[in-house]
Formats: sequence, C-alpha cells, structure tokens
Amino acid sequence: MRFYLTSTRTFEIERASELGFVHGVVVPREDVVDSGRNYEALLQDCSRFSFPFVGIEATALDSVALTRESQRMSAVLGDSLTFLMPMTLESVKTVAGFKKVGLSGGIKLVSSTVQALVAARAGADYVCISAKLLGSIGIPIGPLITEVKELYHTAGLSTRVLVEDIQDVAQVSMVASAHADGVVCSWHHLQGLAYHPLTDQGIGRTLSDWGAST
Repeated sequence: MRFYLTSTRTFEIERASELGFVHGVVVPREDVVDSGRNYEALLQDCSRFSFPFVGIEATALDSVALTRESQRMSAVLGDSLTFLMPMTLESVKTVAGFKKVGLSGGIKLVSSTVQALVAARAGADYVCISAKLLGSIGIPIGPLITEVKELYHTAGLSTRVLVEDIQDVAQVSMVASAHADGVVCSWHHLQGLAYHPLTDQGIGRTLSDWGAST
C-alpha cells in the first residue's frame, strides 16, 4: 500500500518528498482558493519535488470543460498529473477519453461497489473512497474496499483504490488489511505513522542504558 500526502503547504509537500515512503501528493483546490492563493502556482511548486503522482481536483462538471482543464494542468505537471473528478456520468465519459490522449484520471467520492466497477470499466486509473464520508452514515469502509479489490481482481482490472480522509493510524491499518492500494493523509497523520508508544518506551530505555554505561 502506498502513502500520499494531502496538503496546500509547500513546506509540508517538500518535507514529505524527502521521507522516501510518500508516493505523491493531492492538492485540495478548495483550500487553496479559500486562502487566496493561486492554484496553478502551487502546482508549479509541486513539480519541483519530483513526485510520481500529483493529484489535481477538477472544478468543472461537464466532459468538455473537464478535458480542457486536465490538458491545461498537464502542461504544468506532465506525466505526474492525475486529474481527479467527482463520480458523475460526465466524469466517467471524460476518463474514458483520457486513454486516447495519454492522461491519467481518477474518480473521487466513489461510495459503492457498482460505482467502482463503472469507473474502472470506463478506464479510471484510480478510484477514491472517502473514509470520512462513509463513516458519517455508518458504512464500514473495510468491507467495501475488500469487495472492490476482489471484483477488480476477478475482472482483471488494474484500477487502484485510494482511501481519502483518513482519521487515525488505526484506520490506516484497517484499510491496509483490506488491501487498499493507497491512503491519502494530512501531514499531521502522515507524521504519526512512524510513531508508537512502545517504540518511544524502547528508545527511552536504550538512552537510559547508554547513560548508565558512560
């Protein structure tokens, strides 16, 4: 399972690029726009860090505008771009056309096995499931991921399943056990993945032993 950062802060994106285990970044457009910053300028900054994956959120909803927007963003980011669109018929139509022009597309807010199958059959490279959205109405995310992954395996589909809006380390462990292809985490949660209280205790004892031996 791969790890992805979601952030609008250049210093977080830069630090994540240095960690070695972070495969890419998703830049949430709404947060950037609300802060008054220029979205495309931030994407230009992202291109300096050589992530294999940079997820860009769409603003349009019809297929013509979506295609134009994706092509404009591709000029900024090149092959690292994955254009992320909400799950609609227009988005499905758009992602189907991406294969013809060599663009990578993902479908967000997928909330059912059937939606996941439709997106994959259309040619989506990624489907994104929101842990927070499903949790808000009591749908367990683990079984849905497992069902989708088994369906993809049986059908020979290569679409990757990403889980967004991760809430804590325990949820990361759960979706990993369900064989998700990746999790999208905030910088706060991403840092927490490397820590455990027992590890901290062990480090403390080691430092104490070293001090006693000097």
